[in-house]
Amino acid sequence: NTNTSIGADALHYNTTGSKNVAIGADSLSSNTSGSLNTAIGQAALLFNTIGGNNIAVGLDAARYQADGSTSLDTPNNSIYIGNFSRGYDNNDNNSIVLGTSVIGAGANTTVIGNSSMADVYLGSSSANANIHSKKLYLGSSSIPGCIIMGDTAGGVGYITLVSGVLTVSSTPPNACQ
Repeated sequence: NTNTSIGADALHYNTTGSKNVAIGADSLSSNTSGSLNTAIGQAALLFNTIGGNNIAVGLDAARYQADGSTSLDTPNNSIYIGNFSRGYDNNDNNSIVLGTSVIGAGANTTVIGNSSMADVYLGSSSANANIHSKKLYLGSSSIPGCIIMGDTAGGVGYITLVSGVLTVSSTPPNACQ
């Protein structure tokens, strides 16, 4: 089967799964036929049975679904990095979940940081990266979003949408604080 396991009960129930790496007590313990998984950390991918092509790093990484008690049994092609990181449900496919206690949002999604995350920088702390996206959602139906833009003269502009009215201001509105 060309599997590698280090730790008590790592890959314990594996029968036909191959090319798995399990490092840490109980990592990939319930795996039976899932292949090409890498689990590093105690109980990482603990309940995975047939899911394949997953990476889980951290204590209890990818052990549970979003509710925190239902086992994550069949994720595929997904990455979970961080202690207590959780998948969304057993339909996780191409899910990326990064950070401690982060909960996935489902198939074909990426979640970076838990609910305590205040800022995300792309391209270093000076935010030099470009963001390319078909859609960009800011805020929610109850909390308006805010775009803060610097200008070449050193000033700052604030763009908000409240009750269907787009506003540009040099003074920070409540939505931007």
